[in-house]
Amino acid sequence: MERKLKSVATPKQARSQRTLSKLLDAAEELFLQNPPQDVSIADIVRRAGSSIGGFYSRFPDKDALLRALQERRMVVVQQNLERIADPERWRDVPFGLMVRGLLQELVRHYVERRRLIAAFVAAAAQNPREWANTVQQRDAMIEVVLGLIVPQHREAIHHPDPERAIRFATHAAFAVMDTYAIRLALDDSIWRDPPELVDELHRMYMGYLERAP
Repeated sequence: MERKLKSVATPKQARSQRTLSKLLDAAEELFLQNPPQDVSIADIVRRAGSSIGGFYSRFPDKDALLRALQERRMVVVQQNLERIADPERWRDVPFGLMVRGLLQELVRHYVERRRLIAAFVAAAAQNPREWANTVQQRDAMIEVVLGLIVPQHREAIHHPDPERAIRFATHAAFAVMDTYAIRLALDDSIWRDPPELVDELHRMYMGYLERAP
């Protein structure tokens, strides 16, 4: 998968490819287990069995590594979303249940990878121009959601522009979960069970789409 990443130069040798994969895998494991500020480049290369020189020959800094990790993760998420959003799977499913099912997948992903996502969000906030590709990937995911919901449930959306409404509501759901991931990474005491998160997001999403203008 690393060969397809735009944020990393394509390795020319199999050994270099393996080293890149080990660095990315080690970094992902560490960011999943620890707050972002507690993960150092030295920790990553130690876990990967590589060297500081090997790291810097592929990444100029930790932020560049995070961008590569995010791009790799988004490829998988996009593939999973396209599978989940198969129209046949949702044929004849009521509007509210469809939205709840999609939100359950969103919450599951964020809960499982909250520390890693918190690292992504923090890095993007500091250097947004470098994360433009991630924004494009998220926009593409939102278009998949739009393409699933609007054809089947346009009449249930009371907003004068259903497409704009779906984009806005889905962006809002992502924004809520971005913030929640950061808060959880800093303080696990604010933890809420995933079903509770889904319930609140569902109220927000449906309340916006079904409210008469």
